[in-house]
Amino acid sequence: MVIANNVAIPNTAGWQTWQDVTVTGLQLDAGVQIIRVLVGAPDYLNLNYMTFVAQTQPKPTIPLIEGWNLIGCPLQGSTDIATALSSIWANVLTVKDMTSFYDKSQTAMFNLLPKLVWGCGYLVKVDKACVLTW
Repeated sequence: MVIANNVAIPNTAGWQTWQDVTVTGLQLDAGVQIIRVLVGAPDYLNLNYMTFVAQTQPKPTIPLIEGWNLIGCPLQGSTDIATALSSIWANVLTVKDMTSFYDKSQTAMFNLLPKLVWGCGYLVKVDKACVLTW
């Protein structure tokens, strides 16, 4: 399978004169990959190095309105509530599920919802519009 074809390598006019060439937007399957570099005409090339950088996918975001919002938790396993909602924690007032709640104004021992669990839904009350970033 060809991932990048006909990548133009500039002539720097010097055997020890280097110029970086960047190829972006490549998608590779998970697992072991084999790289084959084929040189066309002219049939010489002084290749100094190759660097590969993995690009991560942007984190999902959810715009929230002031007041109550219904969200689902996409984080694997269970995550401490303050960590899971860290991007909006300053704005969080209350978080509820079907059986328990977390209210920031309450003493810790009264809060019975210490973690958010993957796949579960939660009502989150915020004091102003904000954006939740998972």
